[in-house]
Amino acid sequence: MRVGVAVVALTMGGCSRKVELPAKPAPAPVVASAPVVTARTAPLVDPAAMKALLVQHHGHPLLVNVFASWCGPCAQELPDLDRFARENPRFKIVGVDIDQTEADAMKFLPKVPTTMSVVRSPLGVDPLFPALGLPADFSESFPKGWEATVPLTFVYDSKGEFATGSVGALTSEALAEIAKTP
Repeated sequence: MRVGVAVVALTMGGCSRKVELPAKPAPAPVVASAPVVTARTAPLVDPAAMKALLVQHHGHPLLVNVFASWCGPCAQELPDLDRFARENPRFKIVGVDIDQTEADAMKFLPKVPTTMSVVRSPLGVDPLFPALGLPADFSESFPKGWEATVPLTFVYDSKGEFATGSVGALTSEALAEIAKTP
């Protein structure tokens, strides 16, 4: 069965930055299962851990928001995501911080609402795409280069199936549509 992509928001403003790999390889995350995340920690996540994290949230709709400290629209949408989480408690929200350094991520973490759990992917979101289970036609819905833009949002229904996604900052209208996810 082909999953349709309902694009809930086009770029209302997003940040794009080429992710430069560190001179020495980042240590491989040592995560055999879904990381234990709280709003004030940001453990590293690799594709296997991301997949486990998605499975861990089956039974609840899940919103995955990809952000970085250097992205203005990412910071601007955080209060809206917090409000969304408070108004829709059945949703679980996981943020994926793509800052390359732990120091940058930890400086930004206090701005992230406590309603959002956070994991880190210092190599960017690209390595996580296979684990996110995006439909084949997702990329066709956005202009070329969308995968280098943040914020990115991916929504999964309570069965763990991809429901919709967004490139750029979410609008209040987009969040109202996301709230209807079963």
